[in-house]
Amino acid sequence: MVYWIGYRHYVFDLRAQQWRRRDVKGHMIILRYADDVIIGFEHEAEAHRFWDVMRTRLEQLSLELHGEMTRLL
Repeated sequence: MVYWIGYRHYVFDLRAQQWRRRDVKGHMIILRYADDVIIGFEHEAEAHRFWDVMRTRLEQLSLELHGEMTRLL
């Protein structure tokens, strides 16, 4: 599990921080607990764009989001 957390840092965390600095116009919050992540956006359109960008990023690394546990609310 420690390996995944380190890998997640490069796959998810760094990209999310970049996204927050460069692409988000409203507020964005990231909550992490163990291997779970909740991301909040002020603007729904930014949530959809982030979802697409992260899904593409993970696919490039032969990874995928858990279909039953990942959703936009």
